[in-house]
Amino acid sequence: MSTASIDNSLLCAASLIKHAKVRNSIVRREVVIEEGAEVEDCIVMDYSRIGRGARLRRAIVDRHNLIEAESTLGFDPERDRLDHSLSPGGIVVATDADKRGSSLGAAGVSDAATPSSLSSPSRGKTTDAGRHPARRRADALRIISTRRGR
Repeated sequence: MSTASIDNSLLCAASLIKHAKVRNSIVRREVVIEEGAEVEDCIVMDYSRIGRGARLRRAIVDRHNLIEAESTLGFDPERDRLDHSLSPGGIVVATDADKRGSSLGAAGVSDAATPSSLSSPSRGKTTDAGRHPARRRADALRIISTRRGR
């Protein structure tokens, strides 16, 4: 691949696409997508990095995350379900809470070392209600959007 290919996507300020394919996606500010990466039908949040040759489809990558080189998200639901939240519609949500106490998840997702992510007491643990923090966020967003639709 000699050039970047960007189709029907929204790129925010200071994002860098290095000879990669981005299609039907939203790429937030200061995101780096390295050579050979393919991002399709995704939302990549602020300050994330998609490694060389990584392939993402129907995924949401939370802020300050690193998708390692040659890793995949959104192609194997069974594998994705082991390490990430997966919606009933098959959308993979990669957050720093998915890493269950390790610096790299099985799919190669890692967060940048930020003071807020290192000091979070709920990283990778279930809450007192027994729900994973990423699922609680998704439930909260669903409730907010339902209330706005009234």
